[in-house]
Amino acid sequence: MELDRELASFDWRINLIAYLGSLMDRSSQQSGWVEGKFAHPILFDDFDESVHFFFDDTKLSEDAYSCIGYILKNEKEAELIKQMCQLIKDIFTTHGLKLSDAEYINLPEWPAVVAKAKQAYDLVTQD
Repeated sequence: MELDRELASFDWRINLIAYLGSLMDRSSQQSGWVEGKFAHPILFDDFDESVHFFFDDTKLSEDAYSCIGYILKNEKEAELIKQMCQLIKDIFTTHGLKLSDAEYINLPEWPAVVAKAKQAYDLVTQD
């Protein structure tokens, strides 16, 4: 049973790294999310996929600290994820939920999301 939890935790962490990688890379967002041109081996990626991971599939946007020991390793990771999710929430509050990927990534607030995702990615991928 413990091995099952460890494997599930590993899978969630791999997904976390992948979605942070997507959120931190503005040029990949343009080519993939907007133009539909994905770098191998990525077959599909969009803003909705990333948002659903943080906001619907996990509790990361709701309570990142509750994910320590499962998806996250420590409070530093939780705090950066919390901050990044808050930036996205603020965008949704200001601009709504119906913009296209191109519209979201061209908002003046978007570079802050990209920067925070990069900080989180760098921390999460440290050994």
